[in-house]
Amino acid sequence: MFGFLKKMMGGGVASAPSESMEYKGYTITACPIPEGGHNYRVCGVISKDGQEKKFIRSDLIPDPKMACDITMDKAMVIINQQGDKIFTLNNI
Repeated sequence: MFGFLKKMMGGGVASAPSESMEYKGYTITACPIPEGGHNYRVCGVISKDGQEKKFIRSDLIPDPKMACDITMDKAMVIINQQGDKIFTLNNI
């Protein structure tokens, strides 16, 4: 019941922003996951030519905008290190 009242009064977790950008022919979409009421887990999707790969990191960030920025940075590192192997490997 308290959860219902909290949401009704505007005290629920704000939805995380979603941002996209192009990088070296890939589309990176940041989609941080709200965690624990005050943090956002770094999460994103890398896509190219109809293929996509989701990645989730253990980082918990208190600011949703900062979580998007860190997601973009981590995705660029993944692209630089693995290139198109992103879509064939199960380890990102």
